[in-house]
Amino acid sequence: ATLISVMLREAGIHAQPVLINADDRRGSEDLTLPMVNHFNHCIAYVPPGGGREELFLDGTAQFHGFRDVPSMDRGATVLVVGEEKASIQKVPWNTPAELSVTEEATVTIHPDLGADLQIRAKAAGDYAVYVRQQFEIETQRRTQLEKMYGRRFASSSVKEETFSNLLDLDEPVSFSASIAVPRFVVEAPEGLSLRAAEDFFGTAQSLGALGSLEKRTQDVLLGSPRSSSLRTVYILPEGFKVKSLPPAHDLQSRFGRLKVAYEEEGPRKIVAHRLIEVSSPRVSVADYAEFRELAASVGRLVDEKIVLERS
Repeated sequence: ATLISVMLREAGIHAQPVLINADDRRGSEDLTLPMVNHFNHCIAYVPPGGGREELFLDGTAQFHGFRDVPSMDRGATVLVVGEEKASIQKVPWNTPAELSVTEEATVTIHPDLGADLQIRAKAAGDYAVYVRQQFEIETQRRTQLEKMYGRRFASSSVKEETFSNLLDLDEPVSFSASIAVPRFVVEAPEGLSLRAAEDFFGTAQSLGALGSLEKRTQDVLLGSPRSSSLRTVYILPEGFKVKSLPPAHDLQSRFGRLKVAYEEEGPRKIVAHRLIEVSSPRVSVADYAEFRELAASVGRLVDEKIVLERS
Protein backbone atom coordinates (compact mmCIF):
# COMPACT_ATOMS: atom_id res chain seq x y z
CA ALA A 1 0.00 0.00 0.00
CA THR A 2 2.86 2.40 0.79
CA LEU A 3 4.50 1.61 -2.55
CA ILE A 4 1.24 2.21 -4.42
CA SER A 5 0.76 5.53 -2.64
CA VAL A 6 4.31 6.70 -3.48
CA MET A 7 4.04 5.62 -7.12
CA LEU A 8 0.70 7.36 -7.57
CA ARG A 9 2.07 10.56 -6.04
CA GLU A 10 4.92 10.45 -8.57
CA ALA A 11 2.23 10.35 -11.26
CA GLY A 12 0.50 13.36 -9.72
CA ILE A 13 -2.31 11.39 -8.04
CA HIS A 14 -2.72 11.87 -4.31
CA ALA A 15 -3.02 8.58 -2.39
CA GLN A 16 -2.95 7.60 1.27
CA PRO A 17 -2.30 4.32 3.16
CA VAL A 18 -5.34 2.69 4.77
CA LEU A 19 -5.39 0.36 7.78
CA ILE A 20 -8.14 -2.25 7.42
CA ASN A 21 -9.39 -5.53 8.84
CA ALA A 22 -9.74 -7.79 5.80
CA ASP A 23 -12.57 -10.28 6.31
CA ASP A 24 -14.99 -12.01 3.90
CA ARG A 25 -17.64 -12.29 6.65
CA ARG A 26 -17.66 -8.86 8.23
CA GLY A 27 -19.14 -8.30 11.66
CA SER A 28 -19.67 -5.03 13.54
CA GLU A 29 -16.48 -2.99 13.85
CA ASP A 30 -15.93 -0.66 16.77
CA LEU A 31 -12.79 1.47 16.47
CA THR A 32 -13.50 3.57 19.58
CA LEU A 33 -10.38 2.33 21.36
CA PRO A 34 -7.06 2.93 19.54
CA MET A 35 -5.75 -0.64 19.22
CA VAL A 36 -3.39 -2.07 16.64
CA ASN A 37 -5.20 -5.40 16.54
CA HIS A 38 -8.24 -3.69 14.97
CA PHE A 39 -6.38 -4.16 11.68
CA ASN A 40 -4.68 -6.98 9.79
CA HIS A 41 -4.05 -5.45 6.37
CA CYS A 42 -3.07 -2.24 4.58
CA ILE A 43 -4.46 -0.87 1.30
CA ALA A 44 -4.43 2.54 -0.40
CA TYR A 45 -7.06 5.28 -0.77
CA VAL A 46 -7.34 7.71 -3.69
CA PRO A 47 -9.73 10.62 -2.97
CA PRO A 48 -12.23 11.64 -5.67
CA GLY A 49 -11.11 14.28 -8.11
CA GLY A 50 -10.93 15.20 -11.77
CA GLY A 51 -14.25 13.50 -12.49
CA ARG A 52 -13.01 10.31 -10.84
CA GLU A 53 -14.76 8.60 -7.94
CA GLU A 54 -12.82 7.59 -4.85
CA LEU A 55 -10.78 4.40 -5.13
CA PHE A 56 -9.67 1.80 -2.62
CA LEU A 57 -6.70 -0.09 -4.07
CA ASP A 58 -5.48 -3.40 -2.68
CA GLY A 59 -1.96 -4.16 -3.86
CA THR A 60 -2.22 -7.83 -2.84
CA ALA A 61 -5.22 -8.46 -5.12
CA GLN A 62 -3.24 -9.73 -8.10
CA PHE A 63 -6.23 -11.11 -10.01
CA HIS A 64 -8.46 -8.03 -9.56
CA GLY A 65 -8.83 -5.10 -11.90
CA PHE A 66 -7.99 -1.76 -10.29
CA ARG A 67 -11.68 -0.88 -9.91
CA ASP A 68 -12.55 -4.24 -8.35
CA VAL A 69 -12.33 -4.08 -4.58
CA PRO A 70 -11.89 -7.58 -3.06
CA SER A 71 -14.83 -8.88 -1.03
CA MET A 72 -12.57 -9.12 2.02
CA ASP A 73 -12.22 -5.30 1.93
CA ARG A 74 -15.87 -4.46 1.25
CA GLY A 75 -17.90 -2.81 4.01
CA ALA A 76 -14.89 -2.29 6.27
CA THR A 77 -14.52 0.61 8.68
CA VAL A 78 -10.99 1.80 7.98
CA LEU A 79 -8.37 4.26 9.16
CA VAL A 80 -7.11 6.48 6.34
CA VAL A 81 -3.65 7.76 7.30
CA GLY A 82 -3.15 11.35 6.11
CA GLU A 83 0.01 13.42 6.22
CA GLU A 84 -1.18 15.48 9.18
CA LYS A 85 -4.03 13.44 10.65
CA ALA A 86 -5.98 10.22 10.17
CA SER A 87 -9.70 9.79 9.51
CA ILE A 88 -12.23 6.99 9.89
CA GLN A 89 -13.98 6.04 6.66
CA LYS A 90 -16.10 3.24 5.27
CA VAL A 91 -15.30 1.11 2.24
CA PRO A 92 -18.61 0.91 0.37
CA TRP A 93 -20.37 -2.38 -0.21
CA ASN A 94 -20.71 -3.51 -3.80
CA THR A 95 -24.02 -3.91 -5.61
CA PRO A 96 -25.18 -7.47 -6.47
CA ALA A 97 -24.39 -6.79 -10.14
CA GLU A 98 -20.74 -6.09 -9.25
CA LEU A 99 -20.38 -9.62 -7.83
CA SER A 100 -22.38 -11.75 -10.24
CA VAL A 101 -22.51 -14.72 -12.56
CA THR A 102 -24.70 -14.78 -15.67
CA GLU A 103 -24.94 -18.24 -17.14
CA GLU A 104 -26.74 -19.94 -20.01
CA ALA A 105 -26.85 -23.68 -20.50
CA THR A 106 -28.26 -25.74 -23.35
CA VAL A 107 -28.92 -29.39 -22.46
CA THR A 108 -29.50 -31.70 -25.42
CA ILE A 109 -30.84 -35.00 -24.07
CA HIS A 110 -30.23 -38.27 -25.93
CA PRO A 111 -32.58 -41.26 -26.16
CA ASP A 112 -30.13 -43.27 -24.02
CA LEU A 113 -30.68 -40.68 -21.22
CA GLY A 114 -27.25 -39.10 -21.63
CA ALA A 115 -26.87 -35.44 -22.58
CA ASP A 116 -24.59 -32.86 -24.15
CA LEU A 117 -24.22 -29.61 -22.19
CA GLN A 118 -23.23 -26.29 -23.71
CA ILE A 119 -22.27 -23.84 -20.94
CA ARG A 120 -21.72 -20.09 -21.44
CA ALA A 121 -20.94 -17.92 -18.44
CA LYS A 122 -19.92 -14.36 -17.58
CA ALA A 123 -18.45 -13.53 -14.17
CA ALA A 124 -17.90 -10.24 -12.35
CA GLY A 125 -16.20 -9.23 -9.11
CA ASP A 126 -14.69 -12.00 -7.01
CA TYR A 127 -16.38 -14.58 -9.24
CA ALA A 128 -14.22 -13.29 -12.09
CA VAL A 129 -11.20 -13.40 -9.79
CA TYR A 130 -11.92 -17.06 -9.01
CA VAL A 131 -12.03 -17.92 -12.71
CA ARG A 132 -8.77 -16.05 -13.42
CA GLN A 133 -7.05 -17.81 -10.53
CA GLN A 134 -8.36 -21.34 -11.09
CA PHE A 135 -7.85 -21.34 -14.86
CA GLU A 136 -4.69 -19.24 -15.09
CA ILE A 137 -2.70 -22.11 -16.64
CA GLU A 138 -4.19 -22.69 -20.09
CA THR A 139 -3.00 -26.29 -20.46
CA GLN A 140 -4.78 -27.32 -17.23
CA ARG A 141 -8.17 -25.73 -17.91
CA ARG A 142 -9.89 -28.80 -19.30
CA THR A 143 -8.66 -30.93 -16.40
CA GLN A 144 -9.92 -28.35 -13.89
CA LEU A 145 -13.34 -28.18 -15.56
CA GLU A 146 -13.67 -31.96 -15.61
CA LYS A 147 -12.92 -32.12 -11.88
CA MET A 148 -15.59 -29.49 -11.14
CA TYR A 149 -18.32 -30.90 -13.37
CA GLY A 150 -17.36 -34.47 -12.48
CA ARG A 151 -18.59 -33.79 -8.94
CA ARG A 152 -22.05 -33.06 -10.36
CA PHE A 153 -22.22 -35.50 -13.26
CA ALA A 154 -20.49 -38.86 -12.90
CA SER A 155 -18.08 -39.76 -15.73
CA SER A 156 -18.68 -36.47 -17.54
CA SER A 157 -16.00 -35.23 -19.93
CA VAL A 158 -15.20 -31.79 -21.33
CA LYS A 159 -15.01 -31.83 -25.12
CA GLU A 160 -14.19 -28.19 -25.71
CA GLU A 161 -13.59 -25.04 -23.66
CA THR A 162 -12.87 -21.40 -24.43
CA PHE A 163 -11.98 -18.53 -22.09
CA SER A 164 -11.65 -14.79 -22.44
CA ASN A 165 -8.17 -13.32 -21.99
CA LEU A 166 -7.71 -14.04 -18.27
CA LEU A 167 -4.37 -12.23 -18.19
CA ASP A 168 -6.01 -8.89 -19.05
CA LEU A 169 -7.48 -7.70 -15.75
CA ASP A 170 -9.50 -5.00 -17.52
CA GLU A 171 -11.28 -7.48 -19.80
CA PRO A 172 -14.58 -8.93 -18.55
CA VAL A 173 -14.32 -12.62 -17.73
CA SER A 174 -16.31 -15.16 -19.71
CA PHE A 175 -15.96 -18.80 -20.65
CA SER A 176 -17.81 -21.58 -22.41
CA ALA A 177 -17.58 -25.36 -22.29
CA SER A 178 -19.01 -28.36 -24.11
CA ILE A 179 -19.58 -31.29 -21.75
CA ALA A 180 -20.72 -34.86 -22.42
CA VAL A 181 -22.69 -36.50 -19.60
CA PRO A 182 -23.28 -40.27 -20.06
CA ARG A 183 -26.16 -40.44 -17.58
CA PHE A 184 -28.04 -37.16 -17.19
CA VAL A 185 -31.65 -38.35 -16.83
CA VAL A 186 -32.53 -40.42 -13.76
CA GLU A 187 -35.17 -43.15 -13.94
CA ALA A 188 -37.35 -42.62 -10.87
CA PRO A 189 -40.74 -43.99 -9.71
CA GLU A 190 -42.46 -40.78 -10.83
CA GLY A 191 -40.88 -40.91 -14.30
CA LEU A 192 -37.72 -39.77 -16.05
CA SER A 193 -36.29 -37.11 -13.75
CA LEU A 194 -34.12 -34.06 -14.40
CA ARG A 195 -32.78 -32.38 -11.30
CA ALA A 196 -32.85 -28.60 -10.98
CA ALA A 197 -30.02 -26.81 -12.78
CA GLU A 198 -27.29 -25.10 -10.76
CA ASP A 199 -24.85 -22.37 -11.75
CA PHE A 200 -21.08 -22.79 -11.93
CA PHE A 201 -20.54 -21.47 -8.38
CA GLY A 202 -23.27 -23.50 -6.63
CA THR A 203 -25.22 -20.44 -5.46
CA ALA A 204 -28.40 -22.25 -4.42
CA GLN A 205 -26.60 -24.83 -2.32
CA SER A 206 -24.45 -22.32 -0.44
CA LEU A 207 -27.29 -19.86 0.27
CA GLY A 208 -29.76 -22.57 1.23
CA ALA A 209 -27.39 -23.89 3.89
CA LEU A 210 -27.42 -20.52 5.70
CA GLY A 211 -31.10 -20.99 6.56
CA SER A 212 -30.82 -24.56 7.80
CA LEU A 213 -31.17 -23.73 11.52
CA GLU A 214 -34.60 -23.02 12.99
CA LYS A 215 -33.26 -20.28 15.28
CA ARG A 216 -30.10 -18.20 15.57
CA THR A 217 -28.46 -16.71 18.63
CA GLN A 218 -26.05 -14.58 16.61
CA ASP A 219 -26.34 -12.52 13.47
CA VAL A 220 -25.82 -14.27 10.13
CA LEU A 221 -22.98 -12.79 8.06
CA LEU A 222 -23.83 -13.24 4.39
CA GLY A 223 -20.76 -11.62 2.88
CA SER A 224 -20.84 -9.24 -0.06
CA PRO A 225 -24.10 -8.73 -1.99
CA ARG A 226 -24.17 -10.97 -5.06
CA SER A 227 -26.32 -12.20 -7.90
CA SER A 228 -26.76 -15.34 -10.00
CA SER A 229 -28.78 -15.41 -13.22
CA LEU A 230 -29.21 -18.82 -14.86
CA ARG A 231 -31.10 -19.69 -18.05
CA THR A 232 -31.29 -23.37 -18.97
CA VAL A 233 -32.74 -24.76 -22.22
CA TYR A 234 -33.59 -28.46 -22.37
CA ILE A 235 -33.95 -30.10 -25.77
CA LEU A 236 -35.81 -33.42 -25.57
CA PRO A 237 -35.28 -36.30 -28.01
CA GLU A 238 -38.00 -37.71 -30.23
CA GLY A 239 -40.42 -39.86 -28.30
CA PHE A 240 -40.10 -37.89 -25.03
CA LYS A 241 -42.50 -35.34 -23.56
CA VAL A 242 -42.99 -33.34 -20.38
CA LYS A 243 -44.97 -35.02 -17.62
CA SER A 244 -44.62 -32.26 -14.99
CA LEU A 245 -42.67 -29.09 -14.28
CA PRO A 246 -41.69 -27.62 -10.89
CA PRO A 247 -43.73 -24.65 -9.62
CA ALA A 248 -42.72 -21.06 -10.26
CA HIS A 249 -41.26 -18.96 -7.43
CA ASP A 250 -41.11 -15.22 -6.93
CA LEU A 251 -40.02 -14.22 -3.43
CA GLN A 252 -38.46 -10.89 -2.50
CA SER A 253 -37.36 -9.60 0.89
CA ARG A 254 -34.98 -7.05 2.38
CA PHE A 255 -32.21 -9.62 2.11
CA GLY A 256 -32.56 -10.80 -1.44
CA ARG A 257 -34.71 -12.30 -4.13
CA LEU A 258 -35.56 -15.67 -5.64
CA LYS A 259 -37.34 -15.93 -8.97
CA VAL A 260 -37.81 -19.19 -10.87
CA ALA A 261 -39.97 -19.92 -13.92
CA TYR A 262 -40.37 -22.89 -16.24
CA GLU A 263 -42.06 -22.87 -19.62
CA GLU A 264 -42.52 -25.20 -22.56
CA GLU A 265 -41.51 -23.60 -25.84
CA GLY A 266 -42.78 -26.26 -28.19
CA PRO A 267 -43.31 -30.01 -27.77
CA ARG A 268 -39.65 -30.84 -27.06
CA LYS A 269 -38.16 -27.68 -25.57
CA ILE A 270 -38.19 -26.51 -21.95
CA VAL A 271 -36.76 -23.18 -20.81
CA ALA A 272 -35.97 -22.54 -17.13
CA HIS A 273 -35.08 -19.13 -15.71
CA ARG A 274 -33.62 -18.68 -12.23
CA LEU A 275 -32.50 -15.53 -10.42
CA ILE A 276 -30.96 -15.59 -6.94
CA GLU A 277 -29.88 -12.31 -5.39
CA VAL A 278 -28.38 -11.48 -2.00
CA SER A 279 -28.80 -7.77 -1.32
CA SER A 280 -27.71 -7.46 2.33
CA PRO A 281 -24.38 -8.46 3.92
CA ARG A 282 -25.88 -9.20 7.33
CA VAL A 283 -29.02 -10.62 8.96
CA SER A 284 -29.78 -9.76 12.58
CA VAL A 285 -31.16 -12.33 14.99
CA ALA A 286 -34.47 -10.45 15.03
CA ASP A 287 -34.74 -10.66 11.23
CA TYR A 288 -33.59 -14.26 10.85
CA ALA A 289 -37.12 -15.67 10.39
CA GLU A 290 -37.67 -13.42 7.37
CA PHE A 291 -34.32 -14.36 5.87
CA ARG A 292 -34.86 -18.04 6.59
CA GLU A 293 -37.98 -18.05 4.45
CA LEU A 294 -35.88 -16.89 1.50
CA ALA A 295 -32.94 -19.21 2.22
CA ALA A 296 -35.19 -22.22 2.77
CA SER A 297 -36.98 -21.59 -0.53
CA VAL A 298 -33.60 -21.49 -2.28
CA GLY A 299 -32.48 -24.65 -0.47
CA ARG A 300 -35.59 -26.56 -1.59
CA LEU A 301 -34.74 -25.95 -5.24
CA VAL A 302 -32.32 -28.89 -5.19
CA ASP A 303 -35.28 -31.23 -4.59
CA GLU A 304 -37.37 -29.90 -7.47
CA LYS A 305 -37.33 -31.92 -10.67
CA ILE A 306 -38.55 -31.81 -14.21
CA VAL A 307 -40.29 -35.12 -14.93
CA LEU A 308 -40.43 -36.57 -18.44
CA GLU A 309 -42.17 -39.58 -19.94
CA ARG A 310 -41.89 -41.52 -23.15
CA SER A 311 -44.70 -40.68 -25.52
